[in-house]
Amino acid sequence: MLGKNRWSSDEIYNVVMNVADYKEFIPYCVKSTVFTQQSAPRHDYMEAELMVGFQLYQLGYTSKVNGSTTLDGKKIVTAVCENKDLFDHLNMEWKISPGPKEHTSSMHFTVSFKFSNRLYNKVATVFKSSVIDQMIPAFES
Repeated sequence: MLGKNRWSSDEIYNVVMNVADYKEFIPYCVKSTVFTQQSAPRHDYMEAELMVGFQLYQLGYTSKVNGSTTLDGKKIVTAVCENKDLFDHLNMEWKISPGPKEHTSSMHFTVSFKFSNRLYNKVATVFKSSVIDQMIPAFES
């Protein structure tokens, strides 16, 4: 999903990397706790426990989040779930580039996932586009 917005790439990067507050603004996220965090020039790393709730389901997992800034000012954030009991894979990537005007940027967001449980995959198939369509506006508001 590609979006252009009225915030700088630094502002968008800071919101994406603010995993501790995801429970406040990400749809269906009911818990977000960062338990490891490291920063270095042009690179940030954290591990966080996230819990999502949707109707009757509440699922928790650990996410490893890497954020970096390239020499030309582009920002890349990747998040990978390490819980193989819950997910076969869950990978998210944000590519954030400075826009043509001051305080603008463009963002390309991708997510790929497959649950280990067949029932969860069936439920996810029904609601996937609805959930993904709510993700970008959550980061922009």
